Amino acid sequence: MVVKDSQHAKKGFVLIVVLGMIMALTVILLGFNRSTRIRLKTADVLRESHQAINCTHAGLNVAIAAIRQSAPLPTHDSMRPFLGGDKGLPLEQGTCWIKLTTENGKLNLNKLKDSNGRLDRARIDQLLRLIDLLNNKAADSERISYDVVPAIIDWTDNDDKITHLPFVKKENVGAESEYYGSLNPSLIPSNQALDSCAEILQIKGITPLMYQQLKEHITVKGDGKIDINSASKPILQSFSHEIDPALAQIIINRRKIKPYTNLEELREIPGMTSKTCAVISKTATVAPSNPYYRVQLMGDAHGIQHRAEALLKKNTRTR
Repeated sequence: MVVKDSQHAKKGFVLIVVLGMIMALTVILLGFNRSTRIRLKTADVLRESHQAINCTHAGLNVAIAAIRQSAPLPTHDSMRPFLGGDKGLPLEQGTCWIKLTTENGKLNLNKLKDSNGRLDRARIDQLLRLIDLLNNKAADSERISYDVVPAIIDWTDNDDKITHLPFVKKENVGAESEYYGSLNPSLIPSNQALDSCAEILQIKGITPLMYQQLKEHITVKGDGKIDINSASKPILQSFSHEIDPALAQIIINRRKIKPYTNLEELREIPGMTSKTCAVISKTATVAPSNPYYRVQLMGDAHGIQHRAEALLKKNTRTR
């Protein structure tokens, strides 16, 4: 009887050990399975991330191909829906959204002084009018002060004299090294041309919200001449107080049918006066000498998105 109980005990012990080993192996296998699934999921995400990046690269190549065409961008009827950022371009690995805009249709902040260091009244007045237009359009938003105009001038000029615009009755006092040195942390004005539009976030009085209002209408590239064929409605209105929203829209509608080949064609626009044409001719063009383009891209592969932005200059020299 004792022998049988001993054998039963041994068998029970072995059974317990076997069960324990099975449980341990089960835990190990579950852990391995979970680890494998995590690795596979990570590999999938990595692969899809690379696919999203490839989509942005493909979109960039499409934008470059469009820019290389000799005809102006507005005439690309087949590609226009894909270059405005509203319609995705289907690709083998996913989809890419492309927003292509011309920098030459914007107001150049580096040209508020001429090559001799004198204030460029025409361009300063245009920037002031643009500020008025943006403030009126976003009445509930943070208002852009006139102070930012002399502040931009002081940031980019090479002297330490605070700029005051004598022809502006409202607030318009710039800032030089004394102001920036008092900040914590302190800054040093670059005293040279702006390298990017985002650099103005360092300038006195310019907040991120103000920058968001301005950034679609300003540039730091090109010769300062604004391309009538690509200027936005607010930029067209900023040329003169005589250009109201209706007249600006007529200018835009006309160029959609046929891009302007010279500024004299503006005289054919109903409501356009000789005085306004003369004002526009000071800072406008229909053939930019240094064409720049901004490309905003978003690639999407299975819900994984990758964004990129590029600034491109078109080589207009012939070989």
